Amino acid sequence: MHNSYFKVGTDVVGKQNKPAQFETSTDGFFLINMGFGADATCGKQTIEFGIFINNLFNTTYYNHLSTIKALGYYNMGRNISFLMKIPFQVGSASKSN
Repeated sequence: MHNSYFKVGTDVVGKQNKPAQFETSTDGFFLINMGFGADATCGKQTIEFGIFINNLFNTTYYNHLSTIKALGYYNMGRNISFLMKIPFQVGSASKSN
């Protein structure tokens, strides 16, 4: 394993308390996102692996501009995704004469 990484990020959104004519007020929210990954080599092939989690603590929230907020549907809760990237090359890298 090489080129390993770990990342943490946040989404901090304040309260929408001055809505426009066709908007509604919305509470603020705070989300934590994280992920980690690494590259592995199998023969001559490099493979990248990773796992990412958005909204780690499964916070319920409405996005200010959500089109489904009026129906009472919250935005997406915890989302876990996996990555496996296998790059490949088409054709030969060099030609000899």
